[in-house]
Amino acid sequence: MSQRLWLLPVLIATVLAVFAAACGGGGGEQATATRSPAARVSPAATATAAGTAAAGAQQLEVTARGIAFDKASLQVAAGQPFTIRLKNDAQVTHNLHIYTKKGGDSIAVTQPDRVPAGSTGVLSATIAQAGDYYFQCDIHPSAMTGKITVGAAQSRLPAGSSTQTGSSSGY
Repeated sequence: MSQRLWLLPVLIATVLAVFAAACGGGGGEQATATRSPAARVSPAATATAAGTAAAGAQQLEVTARGIAFDKASLQVAAGQPFTIRLKNDAQVTHNLHIYTKKGGDSIAVTQPDRVPAGSTGVLSATIAQAGDYYFQCDIHPSAMTGKITVGAAQSRLPAGSSTQTGSSSGY
């Protein structure tokens, strides 16, 4: 029996280590998903207060159906505020998150950052530098992606304008 007594401290230490890991600070993916839209913004972009549309902002709408966005390409004017309404017509939760590039820094994310089925989320931002940026659904990042093209400031697009190049599957 004394030969097995050494197992007891090892077993207790293992159980405590597993418990501590399960109750830890949550510094993994959940912390990234719930950060504020402007938490890690490039110097060229700003996000407005959570879920509010900026006055005079260009209005865009994207619909999530199944595990796809209805638009794979959007256009906005550089330095001008825009608002994207994400209408979730799917049976699962989605969001729309703009990044500087695939795997890049966050620019803005819908509020709420997890849009339940049948609900609508709002993303408001201004991107100062012209160029191509990347957007995705953080819940389905390999299936739901797209490109947002930021054009020169003088090419302000009419409210609601966007380009649609089919369902999102290949930016």
